[in-house]
Amino acid sequence: MNLSASSAYDPTRENLLGAVGIATMVTRPGDTAAAIGDGDLAMLSTSFLLRLMESASHTAISDFLDLTETSVTNQFECHIESIVGIGIDLNATATVVALDEKDGNEAIVFQCEVFYGTRRVATGMLQREIVERIRYAAKVAALSVLAQNESADTNEH
Repeated sequence: MNLSASSAYDPTRENLLGAVGIATMVTRPGDTAAAIGDGDLAMLSTSFLLRLMESASHTAISDFLDLTETSVTNQFECHIESIVGIGIDLNATATVVALDEKDGNEAIVFQCEVFYGTRRVATGMLQREIVERIRYAAKVAALSVLAQNESADTNEH
């Protein structure tokens, strides 16, 4: 197959719109609402639908980010259309549908879908903010230290 220069793969920000990521999982007993504690039924916990959509969205944009950048989810909306039991193969897609800005950082909006075979299980909109990897990791570490210090102060009194 001969690809012309115009159809060659080019992971630049200008080509980000329409990028698609895919993620899969097989549901296990530990993935259920009863096991996680956010319900009492042996059905897939909603938190795993979010994790699957986040994974697909991360995959969609990973080639478009500089090595010094990463992305974090800062907004999520989900519509569950069907319950999911144990032992089910799920496939998620996340498509970049908009580019935005949040707090001075680039933000990427995704349309997400989760399927079991041809049956749609859930849809969602997810937004990820692009952040500088080291600066963000330092911020997380600083907040963790503050929380540990506050916890230690509380336990001493």
